[in-house]
Amino acid sequence: MSAPPPIAAWVRWAADAPPIFDAVPEGFPGGVVRVRAVVADLYARHGARAEPHVLQAFDAKDSSAKERARLGAVLLACRVLAHPSLLPGASTGPSADTGRAGAFERLFRDLTEWAAAVGSNTSSEERREELVRRCLHAVGARPGGESVAEAEDRLGQVDIIERARLLKAAAERERRTRELREAMVRAAAEEAAAKMGRE
Repeated sequence: MSAPPPIAAWVRWAADAPPIFDAVPEGFPGGVVRVRAVVADLYARHGARAEPHVLQAFDAKDSSAKERARLGAVLLACRVLAHPSLLPGASTGPSADTGRAGAFERLFRDLTEWAAAVGSNTSSEERREELVRRCLHAVGARPGGESVAEAEDRLGQVDIIERARLLKAAAERERRTRELREAMVRAAAEEAAAKMGRE
């Protein structure tokens, strides 16, 4: 069994995607690619079948930038997941569909939040690496040369959603601390005023 490619090769695979994976999805001005067809092809390559109700999720729901980013992320994820090492029969891939359909559905749902955080900024090296790592994690794979712990640690480092949560939590803590300080200042001022009134 040959080793899976290292992360640099995966990121290159994503970056060197054929134009269809970076094309404008149908449902937008100048749209040329039917995302549901690309997703159906991915399922078929993995020996799975995408049900019609699943494929409906890949039709544009509206013409917003957020929706375009979501469908763009799905296309790029399809490119990553179509890597030969992940396909059935490959030395590092599954021997048959072993729950890939469910893994894909969960990944594509998660990509909605990811695309909202990233927007159209999927061309940076770090965002590509994050998407690759999310895809590999979703199907129980990891880049060559990395242990499970190393792969999870690196995904945590580049995870823009987790970073946004941490920043939001830090801002919330700062707000609560500021409010507590202000309340303490007010209480001290009220106590001082009350003391002066008694004197």
